[in-house]
Amino acid sequence: MSAMLFDVFFIEMVNMLESSEDDRASTDKLEQIGFRVGQALFESKSVVGSRFKEQLDVIKFICKEIWQVVFLKQIDNLRTNHKGTFRLQDNAFRAFSMMGNSPAEQAKAKIMLAFPCGIIRGGLASVGMHDVEIKGEVESMPTCKFDLEIRTST
Repeated sequence: MSAMLFDVFFIEMVNMLESSEDDRASTDKLEQIGFRVGQALFESKSVVGSRFKEQLDVIKFICKEIWQVVFLKQIDNLRTNHKGTFRLQDNAFRAFSMMGNSPAEQAKAKIMLAFPCGIIRGGLASVGMHDVEIKGEVESMPTCKFDLEIRTST
């Protein structure tokens, strides 16, 4: 799929959900769609289980491989405390490239982040990491950040 076609499809999907649902329902549906996309991509692009020795390996795979497939670029910055907390930053998120900083566009951007949050959650779930908190945020367009906290059983 071409980049332009994906961009138009993604924006129209958000517009359709936004016009027929409240913000919470739109966000939930976008995250569910992203979750399934993340699972499918992870399963098709990796040898599940055998390739990843640590959480960081999985996160790096998302940042480099999965992000490249979906958004045609890698994540720009990855930080971790090596205790299950990660911050992923995309300095030029494609979907935000034609948006401004008005309050309405900021609100729409927050809804749009549910899709990549779902992709991350789906990828992690496909390797058995189910207890994850993911928060997407927009500080200024087109930059977005994703904070992940992966909880492990003790």
